[in-house]
Amino acid sequence: MYYGIIFNDGNLSIGDFKKECQQESWLPLTVIRQDDETSVPIFTNPETAHKFMKRNFKAREVLTGLLMLTDKDIENIKDKGGKVLDLKWPNKYKDRKDCQIDVEIFEIDSKPDVMTYK
Repeated sequence: MYYGIIFNDGNLSIGDFKKECQQESWLPLTVIRQDDETSVPIFTNPETAHKFMKRNFKAREVLTGLLMLTDKDIENIKDKGGKVLDLKWPNKYKDRKDCQIDVEIFEIDSKPDVMTYK
């Protein structure tokens, strides 16, 4: 099992965010843009993903969450031109001048499982 990070910049309510994401099978995944390359950070450990969120997002400004990704989801991301960055450590990107944390929409074949991390 893999974990991706989703975030909402305020365009949707929490209910709309989860409902639309699950029902319409799209993933607003966190991406890292660096050197003209866009990568989707993924994690095999949910605690590492949570620490990444805490290091890179201001909790009071954006809504973040973990998204469980299957092998098929990862392949769909790659097939649609996404590069996957498998992180074992919660690297800090938010203060780096050579990269930007952003969101990109990926459509998948299945209904994604959105969960909170507590």
